[in-house]
Amino acid sequence: MIDKSELDGALKVAEYSWREFNTRRTYEWRINFALWTALGIVGGLCLHGDVAVSVWLRWLVVVCVVGIVIWYICIWSDGLHDRNLRDRTDATEALNQARRLLGLSALPLPFKAPRLRRWSQMSQEFFTVVLGLMCIAAVWFPPDDSIAGLRKELAAQAVDLRALRSELEILRARLDEAERARLAATPSAPPLFPRR
Repeated sequence: MIDKSELDGALKVAEYSWREFNTRRTYEWRINFALWTALGIVGGLCLHGDVAVSVWLRWLVVVCVVGIVIWYICIWSDGLHDRNLRDRTDATEALNQARRLLGLSALPLPFKAPRLRRWSQMSQEFFTVVLGLMCIAAVWFPPDDSIAGLRKELAAQAVDLRALRSELEILRARLDEAERARLAATPSAPPLFPRR
């Protein structure tokens, strides 16, 4: 005879554990996107060239970014994976208890895969490291003043070219008028081959 309260209890534990895993996974992606956006914004501001960063501030940003990336990989990502594994194991054990009560075979328990086989965790860590390195490069090697000056000079030359182009069009129009006036003032020569 199946004990209904024991079955309901096992299913509630399984549901609770799976909900905890799913909620944690949602927060994991929110934190990832927030971190990636912050790294991109810092790097983008420095690459744009509008922000002047002193040497001590560069070192501070580099130390902070390296610290955040190390914290992300060593503490956040590994701890998150361990808690997710624990919740999935709890959910599977509770489901197995319910399956035993129903006379069904047990499901295999999740296991901790080697670090290099956890593709999701490794891809998130890789992307964070790449963005961190890009942010450090943008802070440490910003576009120098000569490049910014060159951009301004090119913009000024573009304005000069537009002015020259409009002057050239005016001169062409005057030349066309003068040529038409000259042709109108010259008598026409008889045709070489008269019509019959």
